[in-house]
Amino acid sequence: MSKKLHCGISTNNKTNIMIKSESITKLAISIAKFQAEVPVIPKSEQAYGYKYAALDTIIERIRQPLAKHGLSFMHLVGEGGSVACLILHESGEYIQSNYVTLPEDNSNNRTTPIQKMGSAITYAKRYTLSAMLGLSVDEDTDAAPAKKPTPKQAKAPAKQKQLPELKPGADKWDKAVESLKAGTTTLAAISKHYRISIENQNKLAYHETSK
Repeated sequence: MSKKLHCGISTNNKTNIMIKSESITKLAISIAKFQAEVPVIPKSEQAYGYKYAALDTIIERIRQPLAKHGLSFMHLVGEGGSVACLILHESGEYIQSNYVTLPEDNSNNRTTPIQKMGSAITYAKRYTLSAMLGLSVDEDTDAAPAKKPTPKQAKAPAKQKQLPELKPGADKWDKAVESLKAGTTTLAAISKHYRISIENQNKLAYHETSK
């Protein structure tokens, strides 16, 4: 396997460690070809008012396109149910996401703590895999109608101000790319101020990890 490279990026006194092989040239080319061929992934599951693609469905649809271009993936589960996704290329090149820990769903009092952690881990696997490969696996809920309040609610919560979208061609896009290349910010920090599609997150992540 290629030489391991750790890129430390400091933001707000916190350090995110991006792990990748010394070169990801072949990996990047294969991911681009994979993204051009991967089929539409059906969003057949529904929860909390929106539709999404289940992890099993995602894996079923991407397995062959990944193998065709010499790609594979694996998930690493760390302390506290944290999850990282590793994308590998047959050349030995690879890139690994940061570890992600998602909150457990406490809406169902009948589930055990182990079941809640298992559900959070599965969601984190789906989230990290789709982000690393630039997959669209969630329904766009920007235009979804607000839910009517239940009888127990006094009133519906006030709608939060929508963040501006960051995409190629926007005024802030080039500045964001330059900052990522210079190591003066991170994708996580940018995402706090802008809405970014999974496809564009993948594009920005390439600049963040290719320094």
